[in-house]
Amino acid sequence: MMAGLAFINKLFNIIISSILIITLALTSPTFLTSFAQTSANSKATPEKPVAKKKRISSTENQTANKSVTSPNRVKVNKKRAISSRTKKGKVRGQREIEPSRIVEIQNALVVAGYYKNQPSGKWDAATTQAMSAYQGANGFKVTGKPDALSLKNLGL
Repeated sequence: MMAGLAFINKLFNIIISSILIITLALTSPTFLTSFAQTSANSKATPEKPVAKKKRISSTENQTANKSVTSPNRVKVNKKRAISSRTKKGKVRGQREIEPSRIVEIQNALVVAGYYKNQPSGKWDAATTQAMSAYQGANGFKVTGKPDALSLKNLGL
């Protein structure tokens, strides 16, 4: 009697497993292929790590040559321009500072003691000199342009 119950239990497990596999195969067509690959890979050697490609900074303004092999094994040289322009030719990023913002920066430089003139709203040589002096005195990279670190330190 026990042998008959064990046989029925094994048969029941096989039927349930088959129904589960068929249901998953119908809902996900890639299930069977991934299941087969998993079974095959469990005995195979581990995969080799894939090397990461070197990323080129978007701020670099240079042309990179890249050799590409097409599907029919013919090498084609492609030139890829790296610039600050988008596909439509528009320049990305801020190119000009609003006069009201320049006045704010100049006022902050006056309070800090680096700008001696009356705030004009124009980024002139005196403003560049004052920003350079401020950046140098605070240990920042001296560019003479309002960068995020300088503006934050000025309270802007």
